[in-house]
Amino acid sequence: SNVPAAGRDRSDLRANLRSVAVNRFKMCNWQLLTLWHCSSHLQLLSLRLREAEQQRQQELERVRQEEGRERMRRLCSLQQEALQLIQQIEVDYKQQGSLRLDLSAYSDRGNQICGILSNIVRSSSEVIISEAFFLSKIHKRLTKHYRFVSGIQEKAAKTTMQKYQHFQSVSDQCLQAFSQLSAAKDSQVCPVSDYVCTSLLREIFEKLNSFLLGKQMTSSGQKVSVTQHPQGMEFACYRLAEKFVKQGEEEVASHHKAAFHIAAVASGIWEAHPRVGELFLAHLHKKCPYAVPFYPAYKEGTPFEEYQRLLGYRVEDSVAEQQDIFLKRMSGMIRLYAAIIQIRWPFGTQQSHPHGLNHGWTWMAQTLNMEPLVDVTATLLFDFLEVCGNALLKQYQGQFWKMLRLLKDEYLPRIERITSDAQMGSLTRLKFLLEVRILNIQGTDHMKKRMVILIKNLQK
Repeated sequence: SNVPAAGRDRSDLRANLRSVAVNRFKMCNWQLLTLWHCSSHLQLLSLRLREAEQQRQQELERVRQEEGRERMRRLCSLQQEALQLIQQIEVDYKQQGSLRLDLSAYSDRGNQICGILSNIVRSSSEVIISEAFFLSKIHKRLTKHYRFVSGIQEKAAKTTMQKYQHFQSVSDQCLQAFSQLSAAKDSQVCPVSDYVCTSLLREIFEKLNSFLLGKQMTSSGQKVSVTQHPQGMEFACYRLAEKFVKQGEEEVASHHKAAFHIAAVASGIWEAHPRVGELFLAHLHKKCPYAVPFYPAYKEGTPFEEYQRLLGYRVEDSVAEQQDIFLKRMSGMIRLYAAIIQIRWPFGTQQSHPHGLNHGWTWMAQTLNMEPLVDVTATLLFDFLEVCGNALLKQYQGQFWKMLRLLKDEYLPRIERITSDAQMGSLTRLKFLLEVRILNIQGTDHMKKRMVILIKNLQK
């Protein structure tokens, strides 16, 4: 009886051992499965952490670039403000006498501050310093200059308004006094750019200059002179300035190459007779307010046709001209203006340009500080940069280069946001000009070469 009992014990022992082995095997499998799940979870967490770190780095880079662009925009704005302050105190000797102030010290101080600003803008691309440090440093430099100019600003603004009102009244009086003369037109009127030959361009300048100096000329078979009437000089300057603007509006708009031929003569007349230059700007700003730059706002109660005229549109029978014709005229006037600010009459005096490239810098800076207009802003920026972008880049070098970068990276997206697919032509041309012909060092050399050839021919 003992033998069967021992066999049963051994069988029970084997069963127990088998059960324990099976349980341990199951436990090992469960532990291995748990480890596998943990490993997969850890890999997923590691991947998510890497993605989060990449996103954080990208966000930091985006914020850093945005802060850098904002800093450069504010620096350019401050530099433009300093240039405007200098322009306000660089008045002619008649104004200086009426103010009874010696403005030379203020002008010298303004030039010093512009130099300081240039150094700060240049150093900003080499050393990473906080925006607050830059702005506080610039504001400290400008504070003293603001004190110098604060009293003069009001007087200068008042003088400017008086000159503008005086010009309007004088122009109206001239038109009334010379109604018969203004109605008479010489049918033999030829555009300046038709005289591509250098000798003929010089002949045109000499005739205009001699007439404004009081010498007699023959018009429609009659001998006329500005000395024949007390207001003859004012009327002649007014009409000549009007003709220059009209040639930009019509001739340069159709033939872009004509801009430098007309600008050469206009610049020489402006230098010899500053009154013509003042009236040229008056006519230009009236026909093309974007040359100021100024975007007239609509005032409640203003007739829509009148508001369209303020914007520069031609309105006939309560119908405004087509958009493409309007843009073509604005383009011609901006191109002429861009040519005038950079070209000099080679036979003039050695004094500074009467309306030089600093006004081009101011126009660009002010335009980039304003909200863009559909079609208009992109078109005029393209025309302006194509004509004098190379001259501005040569004059201001790194500073203008940064302005172009700001235009490409910051301002173009703002234009794109308000531009529909049907209006992308002007924006596409501006992008191409910036990306291919300017920022890739290909430049607007064809315009520069044309201007150099013209000046060399004029000197023969």
